[in-house]
Amino acid sequence: MKCIISDTTATLLISCSDQAGINAAVANFLVIHNANIISLDQYATSEEGGKFFLRLEFCTSKLDTSKKELLKLFQDEVADKFKMDWKINYSSHRKNIAILVSKYDHALLELLWRHNRCELSCNITKIISNHPDMQSVAEHFNIPFFHI
Repeated sequence: MKCIISDTTATLLISCSDQAGINAAVANFLVIHNANIISLDQYATSEEGGKFFLRLEFCTSKLDTSKKELLKLFQDEVADKFKMDWKINYSSHRKNIAILVSKYDHALLELLWRHNRCELSCNITKIISNHPDMQSVAEHFNIPFFHI
């Protein structure tokens, strides 16, 4: 099955010193550029003076600027102000991964089935194991197997 990966969402990850106004600044920036927030998770390590973490998924289909320009504008308009460490990952960018497995198949099979149903946005490039037991599973899914 060939997976069709949508290029209409992105994930923004932020960490910085906790301070008032971060959520408002991020949300306002995205609204101004026609992005719709799909989900947002955030927390701080303490009530005051801690570290702030945010994971935000947004829709990119109606952005009023290019991806490259959005990165520059976010840095200039939001990230610099709050001294953020941040990155944006677009859903169309699939990372290459290897799966490490031992003797039991349940976790490996779950990952491979979900990948086959296009539920995992990645390319599984190899399966590595300290036992030869899962080689037939790797072969069934046409994934190179390495026993070390």
